[in-house]
Amino acid sequence: MRDMKDQQPNIYSTAFLGLDTPQLNVEADIRPGLPQIQIVGLSETRGKAIRERVRAALLNCGFKVPDQRITINLSPTDLPTDHPGYDLPIALALLARSQQLPKSALADYCALGELRLDGSILPVPGLLLTAKACQESGQPLVCASTSFPSYLTNLRHVSLDHLSDLRTPSSLQPASKPSTRGGAHADQNRSQSMTQVAGQQLHAIRDQPLGKLGLLTAALGGHHLLLCGPPGSGKTMLAGNDATACANQRPNKNGNCVYPITSVKANAHPSDR
Repeated sequence: MRDMKDQQPNIYSTAFLGLDTPQLNVEADIRPGLPQIQIVGLSETRGKAIRERVRAALLNCGFKVPDQRITINLSPTDLPTDHPGYDLPIALALLARSQQLPKSALADYCALGELRLDGSILPVPGLLLTAKACQESGQPLVCASTSFPSYLTNLRHVSLDHLSDLRTPSSLQPASKPSTRGGAHADQNRSQSMTQVAGQQLHAIRDQPLGKLGLLTAALGGHHLLLCGPPGSGKTMLAGNDATACANQRPNKNGNCVYPITSVKANAHPSDR
């Protein structure tokens, strides 16, 4: 039986299946052998890139990479892991396993973020989806400094700008209040302003009565919308106005999560486009 002191710390991240975010368990194992880092559960190309970024970031921040055989495992292995945000959870798992960070300080934390070689932490696509999942489960989220929509009210957020911030004991304490986009008054003023812009843009479109009716119906009812037609019929123009129109309706949490899935600028709000 293994000693309880040798128990693996629970570091988590999330995979992405559409709008679903199944949980990933990130484990690290260090044992005598040829010095190398082997990542299990990632493609060879992605694993090699993450391995080099994590190694350089840790060394540049004053941490040590043990001269032993290091195995990183992402489980379950049947989930898609082709995502740039697993640098941070892998680095945290390695630091906890090598006892450079206290294991208890990272227990049951969820992390998502990309590392630069100097240790800076970058936001990644899908961060809003992960934040929403952490809010529902009550799990603390470790990620880059960013702002979240005001409806994420009980989110326990640990904001890190740089990997070297982990040397401060209080850096892993979740914030008592969630990060917001300026509060309810700012959201209300933003909504009123965008409503006026949306109305002006829709009135500026000549003809296309069925298209405009479809836009308003989809925006007000929260429905899906499929635009079909030959080239030059105005599909792109209508779709561009749809984003503005939908941004002014009641908060649609799933709708706000769609944009960050494919956007590298994950800390942007959909209505900022």
